[in-house]
Amino acid sequence: MIEIIEKLAYLLGKPKSSGKIKQQPSDFVVKENIGFNFTQKGEHMLLHVQKIGENTQYVVNELAKYCGVPSRKAGWAGLKDRYALTEQWISIQLPEPEIPDFAEFERTHVGVRILDVQRHAKRLHPGDLQGNAFSLILRDVSDMDDVVQRLERIKQQGVPNYFGEQRFGLEGNNLTYARRWGKGEIKVSDRAKRSFYLSAARAYIFNQLLSYRIEHQMIQQLESGDLLLDKKSLQEILVRDTNIPLMMRGIEKGFYCLTGPMAGDNPLHTQGKIAQLEQSFLDEEPDLMKILRDSRMRQDRRPLILAVNNVQYQIQSLSQIQISFTLNAGSFATSVVRELITTE
Repeated sequence: MIEIIEKLAYLLGKPKSSGKIKQQPSDFVVKENIGFNFTQKGEHMLLHVQKIGENTQYVVNELAKYCGVPSRKAGWAGLKDRYALTEQWISIQLPEPEIPDFAEFERTHVGVRILDVQRHAKRLHPGDLQGNAFSLILRDVSDMDDVVQRLERIKQQGVPNYFGEQRFGLEGNNLTYARRWGKGEIKVSDRAKRSFYLSAARAYIFNQLLSYRIEHQMIQQLESGDLLLDKKSLQEILVRDTNIPLMMRGIEKGFYCLTGPMAGDNPLHTQGKIAQLEQSFLDEEPDLMKILRDSRMRQDRRPLILAVNNVQYQIQSLSQIQISFTLNAGSFATSVVRELITTE
């Protein structure tokens, strides 16, 4: 695990148990939930793809080439891990009514299977993803009782909504290049790289602030000036001294969640001491903030606590456990695992 993740605070305290994950791809299974029905007609062919040992972008490019269209006519709702067994939908703009025979594609791409083909009126975009279902196997678990106790607490409390190490690239290189870009040491013209570096910059600042709030016990209580998100309407609610008890009851009942900033070039939405605290974390990263402001990234809010839904587990041996759960889009299963075990 890269250093910028290792140093982050734990909501439940550092795990007592060590363990291993992803010892083989089938130990980490991901199935995405698009969250809407397909139109069954339209110029976009939607492929339900199972892959293992390949990243999403490579599979998308290969499928587009096989169908005889440029990669820009392909879309997806979410990127999936390479070292995992994953299922996701990929769209290809192919107006012809005929469906290609993918037998030859599967023969030459042994890690990829086409499970289903549908038709839809629109291309898939990253914002289309509703969430993912995960099934993980933890091996060589040294303290099974501690893992089980933590799972029961996670059902009720959730976990810190940290961005996982995937967001920062190999050895955190996306963040390194983001800083160099901000210092003017490099120019970044490639669109994909710009997106990766900007995302890493925002994720790093968010993680640092969230870790601070956990360390200073500012995660279970509200302050005047905090900003909540109404989970149903997705409207922001400003916390004031007069409505703190009401807002706390709303959080306890699952109606609202406390949020932190996804940094951008517009003013913070919080007020008072909370705004001052958040601004201090932005000010600590002038190089990262420079590229966010120059790119006109708009500030957004992200829940500080990640709700982990449909948690189930099965102890398979004294040192092995299978865990399943669902997460909303934009969340990281590694943030759940991090609260359960320390890993190599």
